[in-house]
Amino acid sequence: MFCNHCGSPNADQASYCEKCGLAVSNRAQAVAAGGPGSQSVSYSSAQASPATGYPSPQPQYQAQAPYVDPRIRGGSPSSGSGIYAVGKSPILALFLSFMIPGVGQFYNGDSKRGFPMFLVGVFSLPLLAIPLIGWAAVVGVHIWSMVNAYNVANSKTPIG
Repeated sequence: MFCNHCGSPNADQASYCEKCGLAVSNRAQAVAAGGPGSQSVSYSSAQASPATGYPSPQPQYQAQAPYVDPRIRGGSPSSGSGIYAVGKSPILALFLSFMIPGVGQFYNGDSKRGFPMFLVGVFSLPLLAIPLIGWAAVVGVHIWSMVNAYNVANSKTPIG
């Protein structure tokens, strides 16, 4: 038996369509068998298929873009419209940023982030004389630079 709504084939005993989930009426079975009620069935909105005698499938739903919650990180409607680093090695970008903060960003073509990271990395070196603050600044800048360089080269974060 075929569904009255989407036209997909179903088992003869089915109460609901396997494809669209709508109820399959017994009237369609009666029409197929030529039983009672076959004269009262009309398909005014759809063209009957000459091969089956049932209406051909009609699209009922329009595809819509999925809802994106702007409160979630990366969920703004414009997320995905950005320039990404293409063909860059994430491991090489990570290694370059490990050696000198900001160089991995220059390798990725992200000079807007690379220049400040390089400057903060260079100016945090004299702070090494201060035991706790200096080491935290140097390590923090290195980790920030490495993670960002890896994510940009891996196309997880847009450039800029």
